[in-house]
Amino acid sequence: MVIVSHHHMLRSGIDGMDAIHLRNGTEVADMIAASGRCKMVINGHIHRIIVSSYRGVTHAMIKSPCHQMPMVLGAGASSLSVAEPGGYGFLLLDPLSPLLHHVDVDLPECPVAFNGES
Repeated sequence: MVIVSHHHMLRSGIDGMDAIHLRNGTEVADMIAASGRCKMVINGHIHRIIVSSYRGVTHAMIKSPCHQMPMVLGAGASSLSVAEPGGYGFLLLDPLSPLLHHVDVDLPECPVAFNGES
């Protein structure tokens, strides 16, 4: 089983995004792990590629096809944006292990806001 969630359940190290993670995310991740049925949890709210493992379950975050969150650990607002190539993921549901692939896309033609400025 694979679970797809917009908001992330576990801390990312990016404080502004962690402030708006899935409410009770750790408790949800504990229930998922305890079930023994889930191989992977996928979300994209952070707009960065981040992969972790929690109690034997892979948690993967993927990019956005538009703007990306800057790679700034610690303090920072959730509204930060940086002009990096976007991307999208596609999932192959292999019976033994799900495979999440990521494809980068070109930068948008219109300018994006940096640090909340237009």
